[in-house]
Formats: sequence, C-alpha cells, structure tokens
Amino acid sequence: MTFIDNTSENPGASQIILFSLTSVTFFLCAIHIVRTMLMHSKNRRAAGGLSHYHRIWTVRFLFPLACIFCAVENIALACSGYILRRQLADSLGLQVVFVIQAIQVPIFLLVIFELTYIVHKRRSVHFCGMFFDEGRLGRRVQGVFSTPVKSFVLRNLIRIISLLCLMMGIVANLDLMEDSIENDVLAGRMGWWMLFSRKVNYASDEEGNAGQGKRKYLWTFHILLSLIPTAVLIVCSFFLSIALWRYGSNSSMVVHSSCLNPWFSPMFGTITLSIGQLFSTEWYPFTSNFGFLVYTVTILFLMGEIDKDVVSTTDFTDFLREAAKQGNKISVQNDIAMSGNESEVDLENNGITATSIPTNCHNYTDADGLTDTTTLATGTASSPPNKSSSLRKGESQEDFLK
Repeated sequence: MTFIDNTSENPGASQIILFSLTSVTFFLCAIHIVRTMLMHSKNRRAAGGLSHYHRIWTVRFLFPLACIFCAVENIALACSGYILRRQLADSLGLQVVFVIQAIQVPIFLLVIFELTYIVHKRRSVHFCGMFFDEGRLGRRVQGVFSTPVKSFVLRNLIRIISLLCLMMGIVANLDLMEDSIENDVLAGRMGWWMLFSRKVNYASDEEGNAGQGKRKYLWTFHILLSLIPTAVLIVCSFFLSIALWRYGSNSSMVVHSSCLNPWFSPMFGTITLSIGQLFSTEWYPFTSNFGFLVYTVTILFLMGEIDKDVVSTTDFTDFLREAAKQGNKISVQNDIAMSGNESEVDLENNGITATSIPTNCHNYTDADGLTDTTTLATGTASSPPNKSSSLRKGESQEDFLK
C-alpha cells in the first residue's frame, strides 16, 4: 500500500520511469482481461451455452477494474512531485485515489478465491472439506455439514474478510482514526522489514530530554493497519496457491510431466508479492506495486490454464455423449457380428449354404506326431477317428466318405 502526503519526498527520474511502465502494464492487463471475457462470451453464445466466467462477477468486472485502479495509483505516484509542489496532498482527487487504492486488495482476494473454487467445483475435486460429488443422499445425511452449507459459509467468510480489509485500508489511507490512534507519516510508505528494524530513543530524565542509552522498537497501530490487508491477502493466497498446485499436479485434464507446471504460477506471484512488502521507504512504493503487477500476471496465467482445462473437459464430455448416442454400434462384439454376416453373404454368393458348412472340427495328433483335422457334418461332438479309419494311401476323399 502507498501513501502520499506533504512529508513525502519527490520521486527520482528512475522511479518516475518505473511507475510509468508499471501503470502501462496494468492498463494492458485490464485490456487483456476485458478482451478475454468478450471472446469467451462470444464463443459460448455461438455454441449455445454460457462462459465458465459468466456468473463470476469478481472476475468479469472487478478484476479489470482493480487493474485500472492500480494503474491510476502508479500514475499518482509518478506525478507525486507535481502534487507536492502544488500542495495538493489534501485535495479531493487524491482522496479518491486513496479510496480506490484500498479496494485493490479485497478484489484480488475475491478473484483468487473464486478461481480456485470454480476449478475444484467443475471437476468435483475435494476442496476445503467440500465434496462436490456427494449427491442428494450425501447432503441429506450430512445435514448442516453438507457441501452447500460449507460452500455458503466459506464464500461469505471470504467476502467478510475482504470487507474488513477494505475498511482497514480506507481508515489507514484517510487517517479516519486520528483522534483514537497516533498518526504516523510512514504509514503506507514502509514495509515489514523496516517495521522490525526501526528504533527510536525515549526520554530518560524527568524533564523529557531524549535519552541516548536506551532504544526501543516503534510499533504504531497506524503502520500495522496499513500493512495488515496485504498480509491477509498473502496468507490466503499461499493456501489457495497450494490447492491450485495440487489440483494441477493430480487432477487436471491436461497432464503435465513435472510438478513445476503452469499451475504453480499463483505461488510465484504470492512469493513476489510477499517480497515486495519488505522494503524500506525509498523503494517500498515501487516494490509493493511491482508485487501486485506480478501477482496480476500470474492470475492471468492461471486463467489461461483454467480455459485449457475447461476446453479439455468439454471435449471429453462431448465425446462421451456422442459415444452414448451410438450405443452398441461401436462395440467390439457388434463389429465381430457384422464381419460374420458379411462372410455368410460372401459364401452364399459363391453357392455355399450354411448347412454345407461343417460345424465341428476336431484337431488330434496321430502316432507320428502329425496334426490332422476331422470335420463332421452332423453337428455333434465326436472323438477323433482311430488309425484304421484314416485315409489310406492312394484313396480319394470321396471314396473314403462313401
């Protein structure tokens, strides 16, 4: 999270360039999301169905809106020198930027959760104690602990957490609790590392002079309030990223040869976001936004993998549906029967009837070790003929049968 006030320092040329590039990248991400949603809607409408993102409002509308908010924030940071020179830190426009900046974390939390939820639900994979394939009987047996109840509780719990993060971000950015807590000029402009290493002197005599012998860590509620929302997002993202990684390695329709598959991308984005929250006041405004940028890109990679998985599942479902329509037409036994019918037709065309075809053939081995075949037209099983009833030398088969 970032913060701009009259005590802020003017950004350098390198920081202005970095903020500008980050802003442009966020705008491109927003355009990509909108284009993807429109393409999905068009393709699914042409196929007579709905997109798998149709009912996920956080992904269709709020996700590109969060990218636009991030771009606006980086524009404000790049122009912070002009804002400070004009003493516009208390202007209404900047207050609006503070508000929309606080909305980013709740939206990202809702997006990553909804994507994880829909992936597991479409394939009926176990997720957070929910079994999506338990059926009506299982729901009746489970009662209040059934999957619909768990789903309702979990999804609303994530929404409540997002709402709390939004409230904390607005309070921290707008200093709404200045009468209850001590405002800190570094709130929103420093990371966790400086919070642990920052020390100040405190008075050591009765007159209130600053003492030099003892130092203590400065823990202000205002600073913690500015860091907690992103920390909540990181903790939840770690858990959801592990669930996605497990799904991609074990349950995905697209089989990958290694555990380091594209489903690992949200974990990489979460790690980058965590590292971006550790820097000091000089680089924290950029590293925190860069962490959100990488996190956004990894979510886009995740959406691409979800699209591939959904397409593969749809193709396989269509194949099974068409196979069910064909019935026994494509069975192995039916193919053998059809081949037999074709053989009988060929024999009849050649003047051979079914009654003239021998029905039983017995293989036996004579005393010399030679295998012979005796064919009986009676249709009953019989034992192999003895040596005396075999064909004599020079005797034709017609004479032998007579």
